[in-house]
Amino acid sequence: MRRVSIIISILLIIPVIIPYGVFAQSADFEVDLLWEAIGSYTPPFYKGKALPSLEANIHAVAIPSSPSLDLMYVWEKDGQRQPGQSGRNKNSFGYVANPLEQGSSVSVTASYSSGDVTAQERINISYKNSEVLFYEHSLDFGTLFNKNIKNGHSVGESKKISLTAIPYFLSTNTLNSKDIEMIWFTNNTALPEQTIKNKISLEGQDGTIGESIISIFIKNKTKIFEEGKVGISLQF
Repeated sequence: MRRVSIIISILLIIPVIIPYGVFAQSADFEVDLLWEAIGSYTPPFYKGKALPSLEANIHAVAIPSSPSLDLMYVWEKDGQRQPGQSGRNKNSFGYVANPLEQGSSVSVTASYSSGDVTAQERINISYKNSEVLFYEHSLDFGTLFNKNIKNGHSVGESKKISLTAIPYFLSTNTLNSKDIEMIWFTNNTALPEQTIKNKISLEGQDGTIGESIISIFIKNKTKIFEEGKVGISLQF
């Protein structure tokens, strides 16, 4: 919000000028509230918003319509005031999601230090489990992110296929982290550790036709609730 000073000069019968100050403030003061999940994994070229997992780090930022260095911010989470992160010019707020909850609400109140003009905004943030999708990996083009592989996928006459497993919204910046464990299985039999842990190459036996269940166990060693086993069926 901008503060405009208007000077009015009053000329009396005698030649005396009396300065008088009037301050006008615009009434359209608003505040927008944006948030992001810090360290929520998405693959390269992913265009959507990274969603928060059950134990995600959430960061919110308040953006006033009239930037000022004289704004007071009061933050609330689930209706509880957060005094440690509230105060003058404190336009950001962060917290760790509670894995026992479905989501949380975050609100902010922004006002000038005089307190005569106030703007509020509130958002609801939902948490979700990480989701693992499988993609075919091509020697010529790399991982083919344009279409994920689903149950019953036919490998074809070559009986060879390379797969990439992508755990969307896992709490990590990189899948190469030592905190991320991945183990591949075929029909519930564990396979040796792969050179690139989220990629595997498979080949069916000649002269045989049938279905195999390919699955991967993923665990984030730093997050109690981030582990699970996901698989798909392949027709060889």
